[in-house]
Amino acid sequence: MERYRLSGERWCKKYNAQLGCVYLKTGSESQKSLNLIKKDGFAPFDREDFIALLDQYPDSGSDILTDFRTRLHQLQKAHDAFETTPVGQWDDACWIGFYQYLEKNLGIIDWNLVNPPSGASFWNAVLNWDYWNGFPVYLQIEQGKLCFKISYIDAEIDTDLSKSELRNRWHEVIRKAAQKQNENTIHRPDRFGVGDYMTTAVVRASDWLGDPQQNIEVTVVLSRLRHYRSFLQNLLPDANPMTA
Repeated sequence: MERYRLSGERWCKKYNAQLGCVYLKTGSESQKSLNLIKKDGFAPFDREDFIALLDQYPDSGSDILTDFRTRLHQLQKAHDAFETTPVGQWDDACWIGFYQYLEKNLGIIDWNLVNPPSGASFWNAVLNWDYWNGFPVYLQIEQGKLCFKISYIDAEIDTDLSKSELRNRWHEVIRKAAQKQNENTIHRPDRFGVGDYMTTAVVRASDWLGDPQQNIEVTVVLSRLRHYRSFLQNLLPDANPMTA
């Protein structure tokens, strides 16, 4: 995109013209991604902008334009379907629409598609990003379960702790706090992994997202996510990985 902008600037300079850089996008991207595009000097023009523009000309007389407008409405409907589709039946478009809803109404760090080395890909959303004695800790939705994560490679300090030691100590901090607060929805993962980004505790999808057979209650879900973010935030001031 920088190359396109520089090419446009050279052309405008040669012909004494004014440059306007627009990023046309009919798919979906996270707000974090769009903010980076804005920093490159481009103004995003997304699917909703297209729909608002084309809806002004419903009788354009152009079959191509009519088909394009219909297709955009179909895409938008698919992404909005998370509110009218039982949670257990959500497809990728529903999850993307839900994450975009969280961006607008909760505020999250980012969302994207994750392709792990082993296992199926999934849509994830990072809700927050804090530091526990120099180690990044965060909440991440993994297309269902809500995970308490810790990062080994993004630490602000050097450490002699192994990955498993770090994971176990942060898990103990979470476990003890949950036990003290009678927070019975936070559980040990089914399996502890050892990697650069490790899950140390989980909340089952049914406990925060709701009954998989029912439609989502967005206000209830937002309240629950705020609760878990607050729970995590309250662990940070006094937590110590060397004594946990």
